[in-house]
Amino acid sequence: MLHRENPVAHPTFATLSAASVSFQDIAPKGTPGQGSKVPGSYAASLPAAAYQYTLATVRFIDFKMPFYTDVEVFGDEVQRNTFFSPVPSVEIISAEGLNNIKFANGPSRGAAIPAPFGTLMSKMTKTFNWMWVPHEYISGSDPTQFTPQKILNCIGCVNSTTWNGHPAGTLLLQAPVFTRFRFPVQTNNGLNGYFGWNVALPMQFFDPRRGTDDAGITNRISDTSAIIQIPFATADNPINVFVGNLLDITWTDAGGGSRTDMLVTAVDADNGFVTISGGVGDALPPLFTSLTVLNQAFRGHQLVPRREDLKWYGAIRQNGVDKLYPEANFNQIFTHVSAP
Repeated sequence: MLHRENPVAHPTFATLSAASVSFQDIAPKGTPGQGSKVPGSYAASLPAAAYQYTLATVRFIDFKMPFYTDVEVFGDEVQRNTFFSPVPSVEIISAEGLNNIKFANGPSRGAAIPAPFGTLMSKMTKTFNWMWVPHEYISGSDPTQFTPQKILNCIGCVNSTTWNGHPAGTLLLQAPVFTRFRFPVQTNNGLNGYFGWNVALPMQFFDPRRGTDDAGITNRISDTSAIIQIPFATADNPINVFVGNLLDITWTDAGGGSRTDMLVTAVDADNGFVTISGGVGDALPPLFTSLTVLNQAFRGHQLVPRREDLKWYGAIRQNGVDKLYPEANFNQIFTHVSAP
């Protein structure tokens, strides 16, 4: 736990805190040689101006991070002197070698051509800014060396538990940025400065939903166990749920409710039947209640791209020469799949 000296709060506006101070000296009136320097109280070599008054101007601002005392923070440093800077982005997640397109006609009829599978996903880089951290707290007592090993060990890792409201596996720590500064305090020898660091920890947040809104209970075994059916499953397109997965389910009918961490104990992948049990939350709803299902195995940076096969039929007309779909209108393939 750090000991923090918080800036003084504004006497009227509690959200404002002192950020800087400036001084203006006022010499006594009618004093001969006013403003001249005379030996000071520290040493003869350190003269001080013979002023009677000093006008101090304190500037208050609204800081980005909250300030708490040592008692208020209860040892959890991420509650104070920290803030997030979010930057959204859109990325294409692609998988190579999973798809094939085939010509229906022409000299290459029936030949399979590898094609990448890609989908647009929204992500967000949340930079966690940790301000005014003493050098010794993250590195060591040697002011000439800086090795924040505990932070460096976490680069490329994801959070193992829920952290700051982010579910496990959804935050990927990237390379941090450390900015050195000098604390405005006098050290014991008056020579070496007291330094600290502002730490910026970029974390890529990724939590796509991988589930269905059309599942339903086909066999209610108990309040905590049931067989559900996930639709659109066939022998050629089985559901991507396996024994050992954990499912989160919610429902709006029958009064609404939710149950998380339900263990998959059996799977009929060809027909979409999944046996689930356990978990925490509300008692399961009645038979045939519609469910929303989320598979935790496909959460955040633990996401594994699903295999999807794309078959491209009708690329060339029956004469073997004319193109049915120009390359620039590739998306029309999906809206004219029944074209001859």
